Amino acid sequence: MLTLLGLVGPGGAPAPAVDVMPVWVPLELSVDETLHTPPFTYQVLSRSREIAKLDEHLALTKPVPLTFAALKASNLLQPDPADATKYQVKLTLRIEYPALPSSPKKLAGKGKLPVVLINHGHHRNWQPTIAGGAITAITATPNIDGYKYLQDALAEHGIVSVSVDHNFACATNALIEMRADTIIAALNALSTEASSSSSRYHGRLDFSKIGLMGHSRGGDAVVRAVKKILAEPSLSAKFKILTVCSLAPTDYTGADVPGNRMFLDSNDVNFYLVVYGALDNDVFGGGPIPIGGSGFRHYDRARPPKAMVFLDNSCHNAFNTVWFADGNDSTDPRLASDAEHRSLAVDYIGDLFRWQLGGEKLGARFDGRTPNRAGQHASFQWMFGQALVRVDDFENPAANLLGGARVVINGPSDPTAIEDFGSITIAGNSLAPHTEHQAHVLHVDLTLSTPATTRVLTTEIPAANRDWSALDTLVFSLSGWFDPTSAATITAANLPRLQVTLVDGAGASAAVGFNAYGASLPSRPVFKTKTFLVPGNVVTWNVTLIRLETIPIALSSFAGVDLTKIAQVALDIVPDNDTHVFADNIHVVKRQ
Repeated sequence: MLTLLGLVGPGGAPAPAVDVMPVWVPLELSVDETLHTPPFTYQVLSRSREIAKLDEHLALTKPVPLTFAALKASNLLQPDPADATKYQVKLTLRIEYPALPSSPKKLAGKGKLPVVLINHGHHRNWQPTIAGGAITAITATPNIDGYKYLQDALAEHGIVSVSVDHNFACATNALIEMRADTIIAALNALSTEASSSSSRYHGRLDFSKIGLMGHSRGGDAVVRAVKKILAEPSLSAKFKILTVCSLAPTDYTGADVPGNRMFLDSNDVNFYLVVYGALDNDVFGGGPIPIGGSGFRHYDRARPPKAMVFLDNSCHNAFNTVWFADGNDSTDPRLASDAEHRSLAVDYIGDLFRWQLGGEKLGARFDGRTPNRAGQHASFQWMFGQALVRVDDFENPAANLLGGARVVINGPSDPTAIEDFGSITIAGNSLAPHTEHQAHVLHVDLTLSTPATTRVLTTEIPAANRDWSALDTLVFSLSGWFDPTSAATITAANLPRLQVTLVDGAGASAAVGFNAYGASLPSRPVFKTKTFLVPGNVVTWNVTLIRLETIPIALSSFAGVDLTKIAQVALDIVPDNDTHVFADNIHVVKRQ
């Protein structure tokens, strides 16, 4: 990649160089919330740049609220030169770019370079010093410095990155709207800078190759920013967002009714990635509907090619070194080190941008074939490839995604049904507190007597879609019931088992069972509890998450069937598999 971009020359490989650029932007105070009573509608209550409205909003904080006057005195806000009743915000951009060691103030090479915007979430922000009941100074928390390690890695591979200051959004307790506006303001500021003939970025930034990463509330905001850019012709003409990563994201629209939930549509971006840690005690979920949510819900709703990496031993704060220094959200002894968190971010987030923006062949990182360098266990969901045929996701009750007939075989000893994952109840235990999925699944109860038949599903492939000879892998999602009471009950549970059968147009069939595709799959949940302090009491919640995992099977494993004439996919259970089995997302791909 570096040679293609003209970055490697007599001066050697590029080295990261830093440019801290403050810009004054007209950023609206957008007050947003999710209603705390059904239907949990997310809404933007007001927008304003009036100084009086800002002071009124800040006055709601205690014990000593920030004021425009104090923020102005600290050079964080200023009156708008065009209208003194309105304010502007000083937005600080921490830019890292690849420079040749011999010329560190200039971008290396001659061509245009991809651009990544990195966006932090909610944390300490503008910290006041108070004396005599008055603010004497305000110090800005350097949240933008927390991803230096990731920016270094991107610069070393020819990518310009911008860590965006969201402290104003944090100071006003914004959820996602103002953060999305801040991302757009940063892009506009960068575009203006790159248009100046005196700028080091003049003619060097490729705004048709943009990536966004957002952490926590920022992971929600990057999705919103894409939607806002695409909806505004003047923005979509200037900026092309190719790929997005939500790192441990909130999901403030996901508690609403399905039609109001925000999601990335099939043509919004080329690829969407979610990265989330099982030991996250900040964005810890709580179910498919509650306010807050997590990355599982974003992943389920997203329609572009996508992947989700769920890291058993990762938390929330350790991905941002400034946050980690301020205090971690988890002290779990299973927790990966801060250095391992940084390594994981470079592997998954860094490689995403190298792959999608730089053209490097790194797709195997996102379906689990290439392990991370930290040696940490990760479970994957993924749906992407050089070619992809979506067969069935069980969201349409009448037919599969190809329009073929689907038959759910439901016997008295093996009750089978298509159900909403979060609505399933097992032995009086609702899955709702223990799954974040917003999806329908095929649910098979194998806890009764031995079933008369092992077949639980057939889904027909229409004639126009039967040639799979150019594809190489069948995938489906799999999970099961793991009693989440303790780590011991999770370990004691049976792993769910399914056998996949392909039938061709001539009636020939071939079956592949779990011993062929992975006897240790799917991964077991990570047991976790969350303790809350409430007035006069301490409450502990079990927030263990049962999740789906993508299971790949090489089509070459189905010996004896004609891959040019696949007529049916069938699922069979293993009769002695005493558990509940959940299956979803039957698709066929040609892997990257």
